[in-house]
Amino acid sequence: MRVVVPFIISAAILCFSIFLLVSIFIHLYQWSLYQEAREAQVKSVQENKLEVKAGSSILRLQYSYEIDGVIYQSDRLSIYSGSRDDFDRFRRRMHNSLKKAESVSCYYIEGEYDNAVLSRDYRWQTLLPNLLGFIVSLAIGCYGMYCAKYELEMARQRNKVSR
Repeated sequence: MRVVVPFIISAAILCFSIFLLVSIFIHLYQWSLYQEAREAQVKSVQENKLEVKAGSSILRLQYSYEIDGVIYQSDRLSIYSGSRDDFDRFRRRMHNSLKKAESVSCYYIEGEYDNAVLSRDYRWQTLLPNLLGFIVSLAIGCYGMYCAKYELEMARQRNKVSR
């Protein structure tokens, strides 16, 4: 019993580190896709509303663009999902630049015309917390496994001596 609990906790921490690693690779993959994306001019911005609640902002965004004579719409601000974005400063900056800009470009992947983004830049500050979390959880999980293995070996030796 003394070995099972640390083993389960260590396994859970290692699973979390794997989740963080997969998250890092997914973001890097999305970023790499949009680096080769095509550019289109935004025809109109239907909604560009910045709501500030409890010190955090939400950018409600809807814009349309034309590709090969067909009008598409998107609400995606960056390579992250939807018009939500993790960084308040970035949302505020994009809101202000959309209000001032004469012409705005969006970027789309061939075949995914209704999934354009306004910013295809990868902000490396999003990678740092995930990377640090991965390293720390991997270290803690491996140390926990080592301790559980050590405790198991000690229990086996105690059982041999007691026989």
